[in-house]
Amino acid sequence: MEKNRKRLLKCSFFNRNCASIKNFFSNYFYYKNIRKVINKERIAILLIFLFFLFLNCFAYREDYPPFPFKSEQNLKFLKASKIIEDEGKVMVDNNITVESLRIEEEGFIYQVTIAVDKKIIFKNSLKWVYGIYYADLDNNDYKDFIIFSSYGGCGLAAFISKVDILFQTNQKEFSHLTYDTYQADLKDFVDLDNDGKYEIIYTDFYYGRKHNYWVYSIYEIRNDRIQLANDKYNNFPKFIWYTYKPNDKDSKKITTEEKSDYLSKLNLYYKFNTNNIF
Repeated sequence: MEKNRKRLLKCSFFNRNCASIKNFFSNYFYYKNIRKVINKERIAILLIFLFFLFLNCFAYREDYPPFPFKSEQNLKFLKASKIIEDEGKVMVDNNITVESLRIEEEGFIYQVTIAVDKKIIFKNSLKWVYGIYYADLDNNDYKDFIIFSSYGGCGLAAFISKVDILFQTNQKEFSHLTYDTYQADLKDFVDLDNDGKYEIIYTDFYYGRKHNYWVYSIYEIRNDRIQLANDKYNNFPKFIWYTYKPNDKDSKKITTEEKSDYLSKLNLYYKFNTNNIF
């Protein structure tokens, strides 16, 4: 009798342990599968986020140009070579030097200084410098400096650029103009009226009531200053509807009221700072 009781206890203990082990593994694989599903959902959400992030990042310039597609070949854009693409020091003119320092690991120029007769007249305020040029913008027979820098960031903000222009008003005399725009490059300077002076295409992004738009305005160079000149050129300002697909048409979706409101604040919100520096 005692032996049977002990045998039953052993079997009961074994069965309970087997059931516990079975439940343990069942729960383990159940929660493991749940975690897999959750991880898959997280990955899916992350991929969707990255998709729209990169869609925002790369859907500019080529897909939403200020001029009709395939018309660039008929336009006179500024052509100039970079003064410096790496670390170094270059004399671009008589006692006018440009010096740059570079972070090897990052691969970008982080400091640019321009000096006249060994006196520094310019030092960049942003460390991501991606273009330094020397060309005559205003057709006064003196070359000007154009420096492009990036603020960094994500999405559309990654393409916000700072433009510094040093107009050479007389030999070795400079005036500094600076402004922010989107993805600045040499195609922002184009001679639209063939007078030898380059107009500046100013790029902005407008968050409208129902849609969002890339907005292009034209500024003319007047001595060492610039002046809004949209009225002088057909189809400007141009509002390109941000449609997530290539588009070069001036939008009819935006209301006249929205346009007027935006344009009335253009020079207030986006100031162009100028000063004589040497």
